[in-house]
Parts: sequence; C-alpha cells; structure tokens
Amino acid sequence: MDNWPAILWQTLEAVPLGACISYGELAARSGRPGYARGTARHLAQCPDHLPWWRVVGSRQTIRLRGSAGLLQRARLIEEGWLIQGNRLYHAESS
Repeated sequence: MDNWPAILWQTLEAVPLGACISYGELAARSGRPGYARGTARHLAQCPDHLPWWRVVGSRQTIRLRGSAGLLQRARLIEEGWLIQGNRLYHAESS
C-alpha cells in the first residue's frame, strides 16, 4: 500500500506560519519530485486542519480559482502576505 499521501500531509503540516511552498517543492520534499500536478490533485482532498493554503504556484502565485482561491487569498493575507493580482509578496520584504 502506498503511504505517500500520509507523507505528503506530514510534509505540509511542517510548513510554518507565514511561509509558502510550491506544489513542486512540496512534492519533492515528500519524496515525489516532478509530481507537482499529482500533489495538486491530492491537495483537493486535504484534511481541513492542514495548511493547504500555504501551497502556491512556483512563481509565488495563487493557482486556485473560485471560492477556494478566495479562501486561500484571505488566509495568506491573515498570515502577512501582500497579494497583487495573483502574485504573493511577503509584507516584511516589501
């Protein structure tokens, strides 16, 4: 049985408050380099208590659309991110 989803969730849980990680980086850190799209598909089933909103596109962009994208945007703003269009900038570096 494949335990990769459990490893993915553990890796996601370790992303600290105020940080973001790309889909590809999350895939690589959880043992599946090159599996960014598969990671995105798994995140659609992410347990509610995990910080799924900290996973963004490779160029620090919000990739989600609709209500999920709006929720991600709101949560990232709460954590100190500035957002212009779909691009993220951390408030400390602006």
